[in-house]
Amino acid sequence: GYSAFHMRFSRRLAVLASFAVCAPVIFASVHAASPDLRYRIWTREDGLPQGSVRGIAQTSDGYLWIATLDGLVRFDGVRMVVFARPEVPEMTSNRCLTMLVDGRGVLWVGLDDGTIVRISGPHITAFGPKDGVRSSTYDGLSRDNDGRVWATVVSGGAAMFDGARWTPSPARPAIVPPALPAGVHIPSMPLAPGAVRSTPVWMTTPTGRIWAFADGFLHRYDAGSWTTFPTRVPSALMPVTSLFEDREGTLWIASEGGGLGQASPAVVRGIVPPGPEQYNVDTVSEDDAGRLWIGTRGGPLLFEHDSFVMLSAQPWWPRLSVTMMKPDVDGSMLVGGLSGLYRVWPYRRFEQLLASPITHVFDFLRDRQNVVWVATGT
Repeated sequence: GYSAFHMRFSRRLAVLASFAVCAPVIFASVHAASPDLRYRIWTREDGLPQGSVRGIAQTSDGYLWIATLDGLVRFDGVRMVVFARPEVPEMTSNRCLTMLVDGRGVLWVGLDDGTIVRISGPHITAFGPKDGVRSSTYDGLSRDNDGRVWATVVSGGAAMFDGARWTPSPARPAIVPPALPAGVHIPSMPLAPGAVRSTPVWMTTPTGRIWAFADGFLHRYDAGSWTTFPTRVPSALMPVTSLFEDREGTLWIASEGGGLGQASPAVVRGIVPPGPEQYNVDTVSEDDAGRLWIGTRGGPLLFEHDSFVMLSAQPWWPRLSVTMMKPDVDGSMLVGGLSGLYRVWPYRRFEQLLASPITHVFDFLRDRQNVVWVATGT
């Protein structure tokens, strides 16, 4: 109980919290039931030479590579370096159409003039007709079960790299793109009247996780079930052409003209109080049960199970204008306001610890000697 410790008072013990007007959104960590993604778009202002992204890959050194129609981009998460003519003569064309990272971590890029470029660390090699490459456009790079790299030709046929040269083949290799597991169907979202259902874009990771873009939303298949993320993919990234997950689990989105999209787990989410009178928030605290205790100008609120509870209407809540709410070590809440300090046991009862003339309780601190210090106004 409360008598187990000693309390000292100071009217000017600490810097007193001011009643600053907050924005009408409370931010909470995303441990709630509905996970979400936050998006960032990388454009020419961030270093992309052009907005049409044709491929995304990651090499063994950790760099992310982005194929665009005006150069190849190496990206470290902050800075973009463009590989393009005339600075890089091996890039016989700046229009990158397809790319692949092989089993050794080497990057291969197919250009629209038929050239195939290999990047292995600092070494860049261009393969052309003298190396067996046909002067045709390649629409895909892939590797077979033996680790050999193949380039497929738009007009039919393919070429296989034997370690030194490209050997033409009249038929495409028997490389089948990974299919969705049997019985697994990409979710569809309800469409607005007159909207056209989009063709799903999807990819699989080495661990078997599936990412899919369909009808404006991202979906993730993991451990036998789908998660649909509630925030719509930004319209600036439409149409989405491909998806890529890096080693840290961040999803990258290639768009046809909108640049490069980044989708990562949201670290915050907005919680909007029930009415305008609660928009001005003075204090927020979280207890050991994960509940949020929110003091607003319109009255105190409790947020749990994704819904708000009006504390002023609860029989176990004291009648006061709240300026501070913080959990104590015994699972109770210490609540301060214009009429003193209270201890509240959630959903049970409350007791008053300090009464007027001590008013405007702003904060408390329990020190190492188990003494509680209270900061008050005048």
